[in-house]
Amino acid sequence: MQGLIDCGKYKVTEVLSSHSGFEAALCSDVTVNDGTVYIVNEYSSMVYIRELLHLFCAMEKQRFRGFRGLITSSGSFSAVFVYRSGVPFAEYFAERSGDYDTNLGLADSLLRGALEFDLIDDRTAACGLTCENAVVNAAEGQVYFNMLLDPDRTAGANFRTELHRGVCGMAGDTDVGAENPGSVPEREPYEVPRQTAEGKYKKAPQEARCVDPFRKRRNVTWQRK
Repeated sequence: MQGLIDCGKYKVTEVLSSHSGFEAALCSDVTVNDGTVYIVNEYSSMVYIRELLHLFCAMEKQRFRGFRGLITSSGSFSAVFVYRSGVPFAEYFAERSGDYDTNLGLADSLLRGALEFDLIDDRTAACGLTCENAVVNAAEGQVYFNMLLDPDRTAGANFRTELHRGVCGMAGDTDVGAENPGSVPEREPYEVPRQTAEGKYKKAPQEARCVDPFRKRRNVTWQRK
């Protein structure tokens, strides 16, 4: 974090993650005493710099929510984001079952936050859109993603699909736990009733709902005994 310290604007309060070529920390802005906490990702490996710097420049042009800009120095660059406090996503749902309306509201917030990642490239989105980065602010009824963007920790190639499964699990009648955050139960096909020629009702397969609107009435005869 030497480059961040040298700029004189931010003070490091806690190191969150560190390995060769990457470091993430919580920081405060010493020039503005407003209590805002920032998460800063510093990349000092030339491999990371060549791969990621232009992606963050594109993110800055897209005005990604919570992104406060880049800090460059000799041999490194840092990406600064607003940090959100809250209970870790998996921990929150492991300890609370919640009611349907609460889970539905959180699922909506989670999906809205995830859609923000459509503004940026898949490489960076896969680093940010992870369960580890998600936190629940119960007082606000919101789910936030803290942008700890470790280039070696990603959600995988199918990260968007896995997120959608997790949203379905939250909104449904299942528990979303730490060990199974995206489980969705198997449901039987929905069946609708239809009237038979004998005047009774029986269940019809789901496909029966799709009828031809141009079918002539004379081709269908309903009789009741």
